[in-house]
Amino acid sequence: MRSFILLAAGVSLSLILLGCDNKVATAQNIEVPKQEAKAMPKAESKLTAKETVLNKPFLDNTTIAPNGKPMVVVFGSKECSYCDLLKKDIKETAALESSLEKEFSTYYVSMDTLSEHNLVHETQTMKASNKLLAEIYGINATPTLMFYDEKGQSIFRVPGYMPKEQFLVTLSFVKEKAWGEAERNSAEVYGKLKEYYAKNGIIK
Repeated sequence: MRSFILLAAGVSLSLILLGCDNKVATAQNIEVPKQEAKAMPKAESKLTAKETVLNKPFLDNTTIAPNGKPMVVVFGSKECSYCDLLKKDIKETAALESSLEKEFSTYYVSMDTLSEHNLVHETQTMKASNKLLAEIYGINATPTLMFYDEKGQSIFRVPGYMPKEQFLVTLSFVKEKAWGEAERNSAEVYGKLKEYYAKNGIIK
């Protein structure tokens, strides 16, 4: 595995983020299972029946919409051990599962096969494949988590596995709209997130 610090327009976000693409972004020693790093799979060129993850808290991803709540979209793949670890954390952590199910509209998008989705943004709906969504949001590793507001506007993305404590604090950051007036998907947002992590004991 190679390591790198997650940079957002020059601002480093010092967390441990582990992904299945030979990359690790972090600054905190958290034990995770060792694995053979793996690049994000290339979706088959032929459209196939998509894998729909319906186990709670994930909703049917045929239509990806906020439904009046903040939204989380997890991009993952079958042979990604950190994707499995993330799902295991959600399943075994009641507070995390409950928040994702009741306070967010939460979706899982598999990158293993080509699939089509209806993405709702404010009052508009865009039909897009998972491959196109990955291109739009710059997804090149799994897992990658995208966070949106209740109108479907993206706020920021986090590439890599997040430990459950960090995940919970990140959800609180989104619920509280703690980025304030910061421009979305900018260095300023990541700076606000870093401050929020420090305030809540995730980083020093």
